Amino acid sequence: MMVSAGQSSYDPRFIRELFPEFETYKHDALAQLFDVDLNNLEELPEAKYRLFEEVSPIHHLTKDDAPAMLSYGGRFDQKVTNVNIGIHHVRFGKILKERMDALGIQCNVYAGREVLGGGQRVSTIDFLRQQFRIAD
Repeated sequence: MMVSAGQSSYDPRFIRELFPEFETYKHDALAQLFDVDLNNLEELPEAKYRLFEEVSPIHHLTKDDAPAMLSYGGRFDQKVTNVNIGIHHVRFGKILKERMDALGIQCNVYAGREVLGGGQRVSTIDFLRQQFRIAD
């Protein structure tokens, strides 16, 4: 799996915890996706909470999942000053990497020129070559 600036969860409750300094969880795209008023997050039907979890990739990880490569434009320490920065923040990649690492699955996360966990950045083409065992 390869993703650019992706979310590892679409659950507004999770996003609220991930970004306590800003109301990123109130992003219009999430409100439209789930057809809810995110100003009333605590008062939604139970089916909506189950849906939040069902569509969030972090709830479906298993040890036999494919490796992942996630790339983000902002730095790891980028301040969240609006919902668009938050919804595409590298924190989503960090939490996915932590959970994939716990399962023993490769997960490369890049924030600008930085590599989460250190090491060298691998190009997209080299990542694909490694995963599909394609020789140069």
